[in-house]
Amino acid sequence: MFKYNFLDSEWSELRKLGLIKFSFQYGVLRWGVFMFIVMTSFNYFFLNIGEKSFTLFLIRHGFIWFVLGFIYGLAIFFSRDKQFRQSHNLK
Repeated sequence: MFKYNFLDSEWSELRKLGLIKFSFQYGVLRWGVFMFIVMTSFNYFFLNIGEKSFTLFLIRHGFIWFVLGFIYGLAIFFSRDKQFRQSHNLK
């Protein structure tokens, strides 16, 4: 479902997106949205951790997964860029 083991040719194109855009696309929109749907549904339906205001519940979880998704995207970018630089002897 999620492909984060990019080939060097793919990564050379993806790194042109830049740190912020990559983190938003691959961290927030792909991983963050997926985790928001899964974890919010799990918390609401199975753990019954719903609040009196469903809107506040969604906003809180949306904010949490937006931030975590962005951090995850940053981690993926830095990790893959480090591997790319090492394999091509770049500094």
